[in-house]
This record gives sequence, C-alpha cells and structure tokens, in this order.
Amino acid sequence: MTSSLSAAMQAELLKGQVRAAYLVKVEFPEITIALWGGVGNLVYNADTYIGAGDLGEVGPVGGDASLRADSVQLKLSGIDATLIGEAQDVTHQGAPVTVYIAFFDSNWAVIADPVTVFTGIVDTMQIAVEEGKMTILLNADSYMRLIFRTMTRRRTNADQQQIFSGDKFFEFVSDLRRPVPWGIPEPKAGGGSGSFKPGPQTRPY
Repeated sequence: MTSSLSAAMQAELLKGQVRAAYLVKVEFPEITIALWGGVGNLVYNADTYIGAGDLGEVGPVGGDASLRADSVQLKLSGIDATLIGEAQDVTHQGAPVTVYIAFFDSNWAVIADPVTVFTGIVDTMQIAVEEGKMTILLNADSYMRLIFRTMTRRRTNADQQQIFSGDKFFEFVSDLRRPVPWGIPEPKAGGGSGSFKPGPQTRPY
C-alpha cells in the first residue's frame, strides 16, 4: 500500500540520522494488543504501546504504487509458557491489524504523523513452546488480498452457521434435492390425470 508523509516526516528523512520504530496494534475481540519496537510505554493516538524491544519482530511489509495484495508476519517471543492457555483461547482469526512506522526526534518524542504501512486482519496464529518460553507467530492478510482471495466456502446451512451462528438464510438448502409438487392434478374426464392447476404449494417433509 502507498502512504503520504507529513511535512515533519519528510523533513526528518532529509536529516543524516533517522530514529524509527514499528508500532503494531492487533484488536482481538477479547483484548487489544499494542506493541512497539522500543523499551517502555509509548502513547500514540490515545493508545499505550508496550515496548517489546528485540522480542517483537515485523516481517517485510511490501509497498508500491500497484494494487498488490500484501501480507505480513508478526512475531512475539520470550513469553512465559504458563500463559499458553490464555493465548490459545484468544479468538484470533479476523482480528484487525494495523502497522505504523514512527519517527522520533532527538528527545525520542513521536514526530507527527506516523505512517500506516499495513492494514488487514489476522489469518492464522501459530504457537511454539521451547525451554519454558512461548513464541507467537501471526500471519495477517491485507484487505486487498481478501478482495482477490478465491472463495472456497460451500453455500450450505452448516457452512453458514460457522460464519453467522443462528442465521436461517440457507436453512432449506438441503431440501432442494427433494421433488416439490407445485400444483394439484386436475381430474380428466373418463379417468386419468389431466393438466395441473394452481394449488397450495406443499413440501414432502
């Protein structure tokens, strides 16, 4: 995706030394996680970003003038393995993800305005435990990738319930394979059956 830079950001890029860091926000249904690549807390746009330091990692984020469908990997390591239960219970798929890149002045104050380099949703989450420490790897797809993704879902009631529990839109799909009489046969003179005339629509349930 492409982004515009504020005048202050452009001026910072012209300097000999640039101080930059990623800001990552993942909005799970249960909790919002906001981390940045430094140490300590950082407040931006009313959100408090917790410093992940070297424990947080953002994979390559593509960006050009084309409508390319990018994705990104987010990694957080060094987590106490006793928290694996809480991590596994998080509803991760579909959680909104925003990644910014922020510049700082010589006093490490955020220069307006951090650039949004990625927006999308979480696709998959992988958890690994080694030597008492847990590593979480999130794979997030951009919204552009979702637009061009091939649909693999089946238009059945069971499939619809996975997306919208309680929805009745496809409730009778399974009945379509059964014969449905659309009228009542009109008796023919001399016996036998004649043409159909409109009548109550019934289903052989």
